[in-house]
Amino acid sequence: QLPQEIASLKNLSVLNLNNNKLSQLPPEIGNLNSLNELRLEGNVLSQLPQEIASLKNLSVLNLNNNKLSQLPSAVESLKNLTVLNLDNNKLSELPPKIASLKRLISLTLISNKLSQLPLEITSLTRLTYLNLYGNQLNQLPPEIGKLTSLIDLQLAGNNLRQLPPEIGNLKSLFVVNLGGNQLSKLPPEIGKLNSLNYLYLNDNQLSELPPEIARLKNLTSLILEDNKLSQLPSEIGNLTSLFELILNNNQLSKLPPEIGKLNSLNYLY
Repeated sequence: QLPQEIASLKNLSVLNLNNNKLSQLPPEIGNLNSLNELRLEGNVLSQLPQEIASLKNLSVLNLNNNKLSQLPSAVESLKNLTVLNLDNNKLSELPPKIASLKRLISLTLISNKLSQLPLEITSLTRLTYLNLYGNQLNQLPPEIGKLTSLIDLQLAGNNLRQLPPEIGNLKSLFVVNLGGNQLSKLPPEIGKLNSLNYLYLNDNQLSELPPEIARLKNLTSLILEDNKLSQLPSEIGNLTSLFELILNNNQLSKLPPEIGKLNSLNYLY
């Protein structure tokens, strides 16, 4: 536990309480008006005091590896948050009020129990990093196409069966990880992701790739192992920046001759 007297530290800007045995925080923590970072990873917190809402200068909040089953309502009042880490909790949903965190740049929710995303998440237009690895998502809302600042999108280890065409609006994406889902095909709009360098599609149910994949001129890594591909489109020869192409455990009997155009290719498995 923390003593109530912690409230006397009026100039405290960083409070790191990672990896303790805290099951609760004293209400007085809300008096730390100068606090910029609050790190609570690796405790046993199931809730936060409502007084957390008073930390108007808080920019970083790390709640990884706790016992949260819902996002504490106090978090929704932290308008200046730029980083929110909620990995390895027990969250089954995000409240619509998450839309109030409009300054968020990084949001991580690894290994929770999310089956869907609220449409309101699309209000987080400053997000550059969104990590939803290891949840139970079976679809993405079309509105995800509004998160146009995204650079890194991690969706591996979910139950996605398809991607909305609006994924093509995320033209700033540099990394997309879709490994370990149930995708049987990709939308043609995937070819609009002009900034994409890394595309992970391993451990899915893909039987073909759309010809539009040839538009990904900046792609350096294409990971396709453990799918059901029986052929590759001839257009793959247009991916002239490709450095790594992983094809293990598919149903390929041959490769298209155009693969010989990939002069930058160093790794082919």
